Amino acid sequence: MPISSTEEFEKAMQEFQRLRDAPDDSSDGKRRMELDAEIKAYDASRGGTAEGGGEQTGGGSGTPGRY
Repeated sequence: MPISSTEEFEKAMQEFQRLRDAPDDSSDGKRRMELDAEIKAYDASRGGTAEGGGEQTGGGSGTPGRY
């Protein structure tokens, strides 16, 4: 479901952080990838760039598109 408010964005970011170490092939990893796409779409719709070459798999900030 697309993110449509700042409150939903904050909740999505919290959930993404919680799932950041989940294996890609797990249900949590799949949810993290969905959140990554939703967060980037929301950021782009608000004038952000959401750059960074995709989802991080280790190190960095753990925030989608923000290294």
